[in-house]
Amino acid sequence: MYRFFSFLLLALAVGLSRPAAAADGIPARPVPFTFVTDQANLLSAADAKKLEGGLRKYADNTGTQVVVVTVPSLNGTSVADYARQLGTAWGVGQRDKNNGIVILLSGKEHQMSIEAGSGLRSAITPELTKRVMNQDMAPAFKQGNYFAGLRKGLSTLMLAANPSSDPRKNSAASSAAATSATTTQAADASATTTPNAMGATSTETSTPTPSYPAAASEPASSGGL
Repeated sequence: MYRFFSFLLLALAVGLSRPAAAADGIPARPVPFTFVTDQANLLSAADAKKLEGGLRKYADNTGTQVVVVTVPSLNGTSVADYARQLGTAWGVGQRDKNNGIVILLSGKEHQMSIEAGSGLRSAITPELTKRVMNQDMAPAFKQGNYFAGLRKGLSTLMLAANPSSDPRKNSAASSAAATSATTTQAADASATTTPNAMGATSTETSTPTPSYPAAASEPASSGGL
C-alpha cells in the first residue's frame, strides 16, 4: 500500500485515464500509463508532451515516478486527500520503495497539492515543497504559464529525489575528463591546462512570494494509504 504525505498550497490553479473507475470520482488510471494528465486543459498538447517525455525518461533512469494531474474540480474533496487517493489508486511509484510523487492542480478551486511517497520523506521535505510551490510554480501560474511553473518545480523535486540525476554533474565529469586528456597531450610542449570542473550552480531565487496565499504544510499522513 502506498503512503503519501502532503503539503498544501491554496493558489491559482495550474491529465492520466485505469481500466476500471477509481473511487469517488478519482480519475481512472491511464492505460497505457502516462505521467501527465491534463483534464483541466491547462497545458497545450505540445507542452504536455514535453513534460511527459521528461518524466518518462526520469522514471526509466531512476525508478522514481512523478505524475502531473490537473482536474476540472475536486468535487468537494480536499486537494490533499484527492491527491493521496489518486496516488494510491494509480499505484504511483515502486511498491517496495514508495517513491512516487503526485502533483495535483484543480481548475475550479484553484488549489494545488504535492504528495510524496513515504520512501521520499527525507528528500521531499515540507520546507522544499513549500519553496517549490511558492517560488517555482506560483509566479508562473499567476501569469497563466503553467508549463513554465511545472517545469521549474518538477526540476527541483526531481533533483531532490535523485541528486545523481543532475545532468550538470555528468557534464562536469565529461568536461574534466576531456580537459585532463588535453593536458596530457600538451605535456610534451610544456603546456599547462587547468581542469574546467563545472560547479553545480543553484537555481533558487530569493524572489518574495507573489500575491498567492502562502503554502501551509500538513503533517505527514500516518497511515491508510
